[in-house]
Amino acid sequence: RTPLEDGMKVRVWGVPRVYPRYGKFSLVVEKLEPVGAGALRRAFELLKKKLEAEGVFDTTRKRALPRFPERVVLLTSPDAAAYQDFLKVLAARWGGIHIDFVPVPVQGADAAERIARAIDWVNERERMAEVLVVVRGGGSLEDLQAFNDELVVRALARSRIPTLVGVGHERDVTLADLAADMRASTPSNAAELLVPTRDAIGAAVDDLAQRLSRALRDAVRARGEEVAHSVLVLRETVETTVDRVDALTRSMEQLGAHVRGHVQYNRLRIAHALERMQARITERFSALDTGLRGLERLLGTLHPYRVLGRGYSMTRTESGTLVRDVQDVHVGERLVTTVSRGTLESDVTVTHAPLETT
Repeated sequence: RTPLEDGMKVRVWGVPRVYPRYGKFSLVVEKLEPVGAGALRRAFELLKKKLEAEGVFDTTRKRALPRFPERVVLLTSPDAAAYQDFLKVLAARWGGIHIDFVPVPVQGADAAERIARAIDWVNERERMAEVLVVVRGGGSLEDLQAFNDELVVRALARSRIPTLVGVGHERDVTLADLAADMRASTPSNAAELLVPTRDAIGAAVDDLAQRLSRALRDAVRARGEEVAHSVLVLRETVETTVDRVDALTRSMEQLGAHVRGHVQYNRLRIAHALERMQARITERFSALDTGLRGLERLLGTLHPYRVLGRGYSMTRTESGTLVRDVQDVHVGERLVTTVSRGTLESDVTVTHAPLETT
């Protein structure tokens, strides 16, 4: 799995054989690894060049992580500080995520093989996770060698589950980082990239509510303009019709008594036509009025004070800051609570933090 060059210093594991009759010695090599920073760096560059040529690090094959994952698999050592750092940051930012922890060694002779085997095993399970996270703290190039191993890199590349890798410190870049769908600079940063904060979600919800309110106001305004235009058109039509009727009546009166019966007949027809037109106008106005009242009721149900009327309340600090979390207030602080019919003031005597879950 490790590209070799002449002069490279390596450590090998194998089975020695001695042939006394011929004075020969041989070694059947089962495993080898570079030794020393120079050899490790050269092996890193050779393997990186090989995998780049195969398209393993191609950005076009990388997938986006789900925004709100509910089931995550975490691969790391239970004894590593990275394990606790990841869980601590995750719990502080967002709760309710199911974490399947798969313990693996993160350094040592068999670390790469066991990590690669764990990645394949996670992908073969019947209930597949939404994100596969691999983390490890910082260390020397030799300490991070398992994450520069071809076995681990190819296991990440063929994973059907989107992968997030956070190995080492920000300056450390391993081949596993390059093969993952998303790279985190540290284990803590991996938790930050995995889920948003509660405040960010609250701000997004507030923004959505404001956009909805503006859209409803614009819809009501547009419908009102349509109604006003329809009224204007109908009024002009009625006035034009009345003018024509008056002109026709005057012309008919000038014809004389012998046509008065015909004129009277036309008057009745026109009167009936006007009645029908007035009825249609009334029906149109009634339909438009019903539509506007429906929009008013819809807008009214979204008014914050209507929500308060259903038993909810809003609590603010004396400075006017909206209280969303128990951590927003302190013991002894004066709070102002708005209910459906008035406000009340209270002093904080004790706070209880919510239970944190991961």
